[in-house]
Formats: sequence, structure tokens, C-alpha cells
Amino acid sequence: MSGVDAKMPAKFGLMLDGCSFDSEHYSAVYGCYNLNRKSQYLLLAMAPLVTDPSADHSAADHVAFLREMQMLD
Repeated sequence: MSGVDAKMPAKFGLMLDGCSFDSEHYSAVYGCYNLNRKSQYLLLAMAPLVTDPSADHSAADHVAFLREMQMLD
């Protein structure tokens, strides 16, 4: 076992985060868990949400992002 599998326990949470830089919006997905009583946040995916200027960054856009990231695994 190596990589993310070796670091993450069987039970973990997901945290979504995002940031904007000029006209680009980025979304990130973190795996969250405790290790030795300390919170751990492992970056699982990060990518531009959309490059379409007409996008509204709605919940539907975020769900589409998560589906795309899941398909890459």
C-alpha cells in the first residue's frame, strides 16, 4: 500500500474548499481524519472549477466537478 491509501484510515470525512484568482475559480477536495489526536487534511483533488465565463459556480457546478474528479481515479 502506498500513497493516499497508506495515509488515510478506513473512516474519513471530506472537506470542500475553493478560491478565486482573477476570473478563475478553483475547487479542492480534502480527506479529513484524526491521527494521534491531531486533525489531518490530505489534498485529494484540486482543479479549475470551470473556465466558462457564463458559469455561476452553483452547487450543480461543484457536483459536476466532484463527478469528474471521481472518474479520474
